[in-house]
Amino acid sequence: MEKDEFNELKNDSRIDRVEKMLNMPLPGTQEAISFVVQIDGHTYGLHCDHSTSEWDIVAEGSDWDKVKQSHSEWLSDDIGKVTGDSPDPENLDGAEIPEEITTDCNMCDGTHTLSAQPDSFTSAMGFLEYEGFCEETGHPIIITKNPDEFLTQ
Repeated sequence: MEKDEFNELKNDSRIDRVEKMLNMPLPGTQEAISFVVQIDGHTYGLHCDHSTSEWDIVAEGSDWDKVKQSHSEWLSDDIGKVTGDSPDPENLDGAEIPEEITTDCNMCDGTHTLSAQPDSFTSAMGFLEYEGFCEETGHPIIITKNPDEFLTQ
């Protein structure tokens, strides 16, 4: 879902409240996409299935915070299943986790340096997130890495 589509969803008069929970690259070209939405006072945790691209209700109830928490727990478990789990980044047995990485840009065909984001949502789930900008286009670049990648280097 593009940013303008998400903003359209947030402004839909039929929806009381909506929060995008995760937009994170998974292995291959897939992305995990999840929402918590409230419609007429009832809250739903929705998730797009990785293999079928169909939406599933993974949590629901009348309390926004409880549904959001339940949805976050479900999402964390689901990411573990899809990625084969990842180790706790604090227990990587001396693996060197770089503060910055360099990546090729598919927007301008250049390369950019991305900085580690240790306080990001995905980092809290055991992944490593790096962020930067394409200077030519002004668009953000966010890469999520599994800590396992740094164990083999």
